[in-house]
Amino acid sequence: MRIGAGVLPKELEERAGELLGALYESALNEARAALDNERKDMQALISAAQQATHDGKIRHEASAEAVARSEARADAAWEQVRALEAQLAAAITQGAAHQESLQAGVRRLDAENEMLRKRLDAEQTANAALRDRVDANGVTLPASGAMASGAPLDAAGEATVALLQLGYKPVEVSRLVQKTAADGDDAEAIIRKALRAALGN
Repeated sequence: MRIGAGVLPKELEERAGELLGALYESALNEARAALDNERKDMQALISAAQQATHDGKIRHEASAEAVARSEARADAAWEQVRALEAQLAAAITQGAAHQESLQAGVRRLDAENEMLRKRLDAEQTANAALRDRVDANGVTLPASGAMASGAPLDAAGEATVALLQLGYKPVEVSRLVQKTAADGDDAEAIIRKALRAALGN
């Protein structure tokens, strides 16, 4: 760098030019260094921003996947709830049907028990009438198969006469008495078991 001629001596002028050149070169180097530092800082900021953007994108994708999984689990839970509600409704329907069936069975058993009670009442009435007749005549009534021979009437014979008076056919009475009579049974026991056998109980 040179200073205008005539202002300074030539030697001083050259010295001043060298000094100004050195200052200029130093300032230029400092400016370049500062610019490089700023460029590096800017690059570091850009890299950090890019990394933050990348990390944010990853977190966003992870959050989206987590939300999707949560929604899928919620949908599955709702499906299970609906399935359980359907099963509960079916169970309630089946329970009502079963309850109705049980009630019908109870009504049927009540009706059968009432029929049996009436049969037993009739049997007891007939048995009492037979005993009254025996007491009135002072003799033992013969059974249907023993009337001609005059043989005494046993428990099976009394039961046979009572069942005949209840309206059962002789063949059926004979079958019921033979099926139900056991050693040691009195007439009441035989009649009771025969009536139960006739009712299918």
